[in-house]
Amino acid sequence: MRIMFTVPKLAGGGAERVVSRLASILCEEHDVHIALYNSSAGCMVYPCDPRVKIHTLDARLPLASILKHVPLLRATPRRNQLRKLKRSLGIDIAISFLPECDLDNVLSRYGGETVCISIRNSSKKLLAIRGLKRMKLATVIRYSARKADKIITVSKRLAAEHVELFGADPAKIETVYNAVDADEVRRLSGAAVEDARFDEFRERFATVVLCVGRMNWQKGQWHLIRAFKRVHQRFPDCGLVIIGSGDLRARFDELVDELGL
Repeated sequence: MRIMFTVPKLAGGGAERVVSRLASILCEEHDVHIALYNSSAGCMVYPCDPRVKIHTLDARLPLASILKHVPLLRATPRRNQLRKLKRSLGIDIAISFLPECDLDNVLSRYGGETVCISIRNSSKKLLAIRGLKRMKLATVIRYSARKADKIITVSKRLAAEHVELFGADPAKIETVYNAVDADEVRRLSGAAVEDARFDEFRERFATVVLCVGRMNWQKGQWHLIRAFKRVHQRFPDCGLVIIGSGDLRARFDELVDELGL
């Protein structure tokens, strides 16, 4: 089977990491391709199996510039490029990650593939934005859901949200949780870390819990910090490390101080 993933880049985010993992697993039995939007340095931080074929679409056509200058659902050079690539490779399943790629995926259908979009994030906060930006985003998500053959969500709550907010067909939706390679986690947990602060932390605590993610409302690390207060009371030799950046960083620092952690 010939499978294509479409994602802006293979660096910097959880969706991108999932693509690199899935592609590397599926290429053991299938012909797997990844279409990227960004060919600049640093766009491929996450590793892929050498058997995965990487293709770069025109990086000069980000979604924002397209929406400013052409009607939302009109064909664009990048979508035409993606359609030609799918047709030339004879893609059987085209899977896209993130809204801009979802829209391009459904609009570049060449007729021989099953088109799947992957919903990774909640849209409720994004749709709280007022004005034209909100209208464009809602149109992108609703249209992509209507035209896709399958909608993959990473949680049942996101599935329900897509039905509620965008009228998605429940029969199209499948919930597939993010996979975790437990063996890889165990192996990497013993790897050296070139960071003096982290080394000092490891010397203080026998067990370290690690959380990696953007420090914003969607990741909800404040729940983890509050819960860790109780964990630390019961297990004083356990420490928590949060790695990331975001607009809630200062608030998390305050919360840590408030809880005496």
